[in-house]
Amino acid sequence: MTNHTPGPWTFYEDSNDGKTNRIEIVAMGKTVARIYHSVPAEDLPNARLIAAAPDLLEALCKLAELYDAMGAPRGPCRIMADAAIAKATGG
Repeated sequence: MTNHTPGPWTFYEDSNDGKTNRIEIVAMGKTVARIYHSVPAEDLPNARLIAAAPDLLEALCKLAELYDAMGAPRGPCRIMADAAIAKATGG
């Protein structure tokens, strides 16, 4: 499917004085992404989404397989799922 670092990915936030100074996303003991120095508030939800990406991709792929196994027609939701999977896997 894809060669990304396997999940789970974990989100860490390092804060003091009410400011976030560092965000890290860690997988298999290594940092996958890191943001430093006065992290803007909008980066926190982005980091959580990035950390959830492997789990979201796995769930979407399993749902797509189930959808196909049921013989459901390829409607708008399945087309969106295919596009998201392709975007995540480079396919």
